[in-house]
Amino acid sequence: MFQVQDQHPHTTEVLTLTEEFDCRITPGLQVLILSAQQSGRSHLILDFSNVTDIDSNSFRRFFCWYRNIMSDQLQISLVKPRAPIWTQFHSWHASDFVQGYASLQEATWNSAGYS
Repeated sequence: MFQVQDQHPHTTEVLTLTEEFDCRITPGLQVLILSAQQSGRSHLILDFSNVTDIDSNSFRRFFCWYRNIMSDQLQISLVKPRAPIWTQFHSWHASDFVQGYASLQEATWNSAGYS
């Protein structure tokens, strides 16, 4: 499903998603995002490089939920999604409020919390 790892500085957290992005993952991601907001994290990176399939309804619902709770204090970035995911990501205008990057390093360097 997903793994959590801290990055430097401690204001950035990376979630590595694996296999399918579906309705089973969405509630867990929502909890982790709310937890990151409360813990003072400033950047949450969702690594999609190992996502093999995506349920478009779950993906769309997740980004609609995030847009509704969006906070100026937490930046969310999407890293290395496959072409079909990029297409959906842009078609729903999610790129208006979540940044997309080609690599984890690029997302980390562009982090608002990076010193």
